[in-house]
Amino acid sequence: MEKTAPTFHVRLRFFIERSRHSGVRLSTYMKMFLPFLLAVAAFAPLTRAEVSPISLRVQQDSNDKRDKFDDSQKKSLKIFLTNSSAADVTVKVKYYFYSKSATSKEAAVMKDGEKEATVKAHGSETVETEQVTAVFTAKHHEGKGGKGGKEVEATGEKIVGYGAKVFQGEKLAAEFYSEPSLKALTGGGN
Repeated sequence: MEKTAPTFHVRLRFFIERSRHSGVRLSTYMKMFLPFLLAVAAFAPLTRAEVSPISLRVQQDSNDKRDKFDDSQKKSLKIFLTNSSAADVTVKVKYYFYSKSATSKEAAVMKDGEKEATVKAHGSETVETEQVTAVFTAKHHEGKGGKGGKEVEATGEKIVGYGAKVFQGEKLAAEFYSEPSLKALTGGGN
């Protein structure tokens, strides 16, 4: 029969019994803390977190053009997936572009999409999204001297961020957002 190392709570119990027989007294504080410590040791094996073999890195490619009042943004994403497991993995990649309109202070999902990819064992794969475009015209005055002319209100929208989620089956394996606050706009893990 193979011997295994005693678990933490078995060693702790041994220490307590030994200290009782050797005449060493446990402090009142230790006596109050001991049941908590035993409970933590008993449930520790149940609280293991599973680590996903899939990791991701997101790179945004931009082709922006600006002039005096107009701002044209063209953006796409390259999503780099890495598989650290010994088996090929098929994943579903969901991606999001977020924007703010000229009339709103709040960001919203401008464009989303979904692609499937197979990542080879101990390999990597790149998923590229289509390019999205946003046009924004800033509030300004037309005419001679700037302020003396007709006021033109701001129009359009600006791209303010992006995000990506990777699913292995129905389980979220990895995610990334350019701004943490954008995560709430797409339901966190869904």
